[in-house]
Amino acid sequence: MAQNEVTEDDAEESAPLKTKPKRFIKLLLLVVLLVVIAGGGWYGWKVYSSRNSKSKTGQARINNVAPVFLKLDMFTVNLGDTDSDRYLQVEINLQLSDQSVKDKIKTIMPEVRNTLLLLLSSQKSSDIRTAAGKQQLANQIRLNINKLLMSSPGTGVQNVFFTSFIIQ
Repeated sequence: MAQNEVTEDDAEESAPLKTKPKRFIKLLLLVVLLVVIAGGGWYGWKVYSSRNSKSKTGQARINNVAPVFLKLDMFTVNLGDTDSDRYLQVEINLQLSDQSVKDKIKTIMPEVRNTLLLLLSSQKSSDIRTAAGKQQLANQIRLNINKLLMSSPGTGVQNVFFTSFIIQ
């Protein structure tokens, strides 16, 4: 019987030793599986993002047109406020669809400046003090110049940028 007890004790001691390697192998397989899943996700993300950047690059190549800007001389006008004398000093840059629009604007610059002076001087300081008011004014400038150019949609002045805007 003493031999049986020794064998059972040996069996109990060797059982934890057998389960530890099994746990280690399971843990190792789990870590490897997580690394494989993470690597697959990373690879998929890289492939997806490179496809998007290629399509954007392709669109840029199709357009292949650098933006054309025209800086207008500074405007200083009295505002249309009735309660006090206020003036606006503003510098404007126009983003144009192409070089031919820039050339056309230069040929009709007196008309453009006159239209903008009338538009700017009709504004009230309370209307153009906010960002939304400035954006609305930029849109009105774009529409008025495009009307002078008699441009079709998508051509002519595309954006109006204020590089200086002072109300006093």
